[in-house]
Amino acid sequence: MNISESPYQRLIDIIDLILVKNKTVQGGAISLHVVELPSLPQNSLGTQILINALKTFKQKQLIATFNGVSQYHIPKLDAVAEKNLIAERQNLFDRSSTNTPENHMGVCLKNEKITFNDEQSTIQVGKQICSLPPFKNEHYFCQAMFSHLPSEPVDWSLIYKQMNGNHADIADEKHKRTIQDTMYALNNRIKKTINTDDALFTWENRTVKRNF
Repeated sequence: MNISESPYQRLIDIIDLILVKNKTVQGGAISLHVVELPSLPQNSLGTQILINALKTFKQKQLIATFNGVSQYHIPKLDAVAEKNLIAERQNLFDRSSTNTPENHMGVCLKNEKITFNDEQSTIQVGKQICSLPPFKNEHYFCQAMFSHLPSEPVDWSLIYKQMNGNHADIADEKHKRTIQDTMYALNNRIKKTINTDDALFTWENRTVKRNF
């Protein structure tokens, strides 16, 4: 795997999807599709990335097997397999977080002061400014996340409540995808504007963390 943030983050996102589905799946198999992974290209390249990731997990004996053509199925994880996959996720996150500046493409976020300006709807990284669409999902997402410390896990429903005007409509799991899509869009906006490979935010099970 390339040592840049993007491949690590894609593997982490695939693991997150497996772990979430493992808790909710009915029956003996978990189905995965590239459209459920916004951080992957939504084309044949994204499908190949998913296949390669599942092959890697199988080689490491993290999953028993997988099959399918466009939608892939893996066996439901038992407690030991789930624990091993969580450990692999942590290993990937640690490796991505310890990239040295010499190996890093563009700005290294851990070396910069990062602030959110609610009034101006901007994120400042060092001396660079990333503007967000005011009073849209990315703005409200940042309102929620920057009210917490870096590395503090924030439940997705709390972020949704902020984005939804503090309404109580948070029970439906379909809203979780809105939070995921917003997080990936925001990460991509920052990467392009600031010239970094780092993901400012990470999805972990049912929570979001601000990495820096």
